[in-house]
Amino acid sequence: MIKDKAMNLQEFLNANKDVNDKQLDIILGDRFGEMPFTIQVVSEDVMGAIAKKTRKFKEDGLEIDFSAANVEILIQGCVMPNMRDKASHDAVGVHSSQAYVKKILLPGEIQALAGEIQKLSGFVDFKKLQADAKNSLPTMTD
Repeated sequence: MIKDKAMNLQEFLNANKDVNDKQLDIILGDRFGEMPFTIQVVSEDVMGAIAKKTRKFKEDGLEIDFSAANVEILIQGCVMPNMRDKASHDAVGVHSSQAYVKKILLPGEIQALAGEIQKLSGFVDFKKLQADAKNSLPTMTD
């Protein structure tokens, strides 16, 4: 029976191989009214490049600049508005996509959108999953 379930999962994965093509409209909050942000999946390769770009080696170990990582995730994962649009950069007086994101969005909005892009890309809160799993384990009295 387990083999049949594995085979069904295999068939599902084979039929749904274009996982990087997903897009989603997100309504972020009152400031934007009903105007959605369109986000897309960020591939494993791009996420790896972002991790490399935003890491710093310190004497006491490796450190990730999560703020910079969120900005990079947003640049890669936001379809509309296009954070790489040169005309938009010029319109607000900046010269890079990173500066554009920081100019037009509040820090919490950047974090929220980057989080939604990560969720769409299949990343989950593993600490929460571990806590949920630990809390769902039967106790000796069950």
